[in-house]
Amino acid sequence: MTLIADQNDRWASYARPGSWNDPDMLEVGNGGMTKEEYRSHFSIWALAKAPLLIGCDLRSMDNVTFELLSNKEVIAVNQDKLGIQGKKVKQDGDLEVWAGPLSKKRVTVILWNRGSVSAKITARWADIGLSSSDIVNARDLWERGFAEMARTRAMVIKMSTLMILNSLMVMNMVESSRSVNKVNNGDDSEIFRRHLLTNGLGVTPPMGWNSWNHFSCNIDEKMIKETADALVTTGLSKLGYKYVNIDDCWAEISRDKASLVPKKSTFPSGIKALADYVHSKGLKLGIYSDAGKTMPGSLGYEEHDAKTFAEWLTMLRLKFRGIDYLKYDNCNNDGSKPTVGYPVMTRALMKSGRPIFHSLCEWGDMHPALWGSPVGNSWRTTSDIKDTWLSMISIADMNEVYAEHARPGGWNDPDMLEVGNGGMTKDEYIVHFKAYGQSQRLLFYLAVT
Repeated sequence: MTLIADQNDRWASYARPGSWNDPDMLEVGNGGMTKEEYRSHFSIWALAKAPLLIGCDLRSMDNVTFELLSNKEVIAVNQDKLGIQGKKVKQDGDLEVWAGPLSKKRVTVILWNRGSVSAKITARWADIGLSSSDIVNARDLWERGFAEMARTRAMVIKMSTLMILNSLMVMNMVESSRSVNKVNNGDDSEIFRRHLLTNGLGVTPPMGWNSWNHFSCNIDEKMIKETADALVTTGLSKLGYKYVNIDDCWAEISRDKASLVPKKSTFPSGIKALADYVHSKGLKLGIYSDAGKTMPGSLGYEEHDAKTFAEWLTMLRLKFRGIDYLKYDNCNNDGSKPTVGYPVMTRALMKSGRPIFHSLCEWGDMHPALWGSPVGNSWRTTSDIKDTWLSMISIADMNEVYAEHARPGGWNDPDMLEVGNGGMTKDEYIVHFKAYGQSQRLLFYLAVT
């Protein structure tokens, strides 16, 4: 069973709603393992979103087998609608930590002692997607009890443990067969990565409009409002084009008391008023920043800027929303790798208290399709597209390499649609649109109607 679990774990990134990894059927009830080992078996299969196919003789199963197979809370982990396979996130010899996201901002965690003697497993909050300051309520899914936990509190459990964590930190635990102490050592030295798939956004690829490829820096609030109007009057919004995304050049060069400031010459009414207008049309507003220092760069100001984006929500009339989408570029960075810098903004957005679609734009340099799913809702797989046939087909080929990594909540992004900008023929634009539609990429319209 343990060998099968390891083999299946290698392919965790490929599982998704509609197509699942299958580590073979359950052995629970066939007599070859202890009750506690069967609990571990069932718990691992539940976390891994494996098909739960009973493999014992149901006509003669005993009460213990029925108790294991009928645990509704463990089954619910397996059947969770988010559909993300959990995986091993830490190993120290025979001592392991497995984790995976669930819906409603929860995370499932298993602590697994594969050894033959009692041991202490250390699981830092960061390992399982929590902030160092989080306090959780822990529920044992087998004993059906609750306990409050801070990051420094130890718990005595047995062989393997399944936990569920959310933003309010309701933690579910599954028992195992050997004594284990679970503690958090309080080490805050590493970047904490909160799985953004738990923000509930990006269930399908986002659709909308972006200013950059057609207008570059020649943007102002009048044009953004007119574009929002055009999405509505043409009927494009009814087809799903909901995002109105302001790209670069909207901010002043200098901050005002640490805050980003819209350009007074082009956005005199401010972003809050613009968000009000866009949302009054039933649309969503996107904004641009990057992991660098040149405005609007958020390097060193990630939490402050994320809070600002969220406050553009709370300071508007309640029926409207603020920033819905952040395109996070990598211009003028300090040399840090995106794998280090981007999770800083990820955590800041999660702490802001507002769900914001996080679009990673590091141009595919470090293959973000391979690491982006815990960090963003989409990731650029390519360099910038140009309005030419050669550029478009080259971009399509580059994006196709990462097809298996796209899934609800996390999408490959081969840059915006060029349809309507005039550089290709009608037939070429048809191919462009079909290729992007079939690859389930982000559909962002560029030309103004």
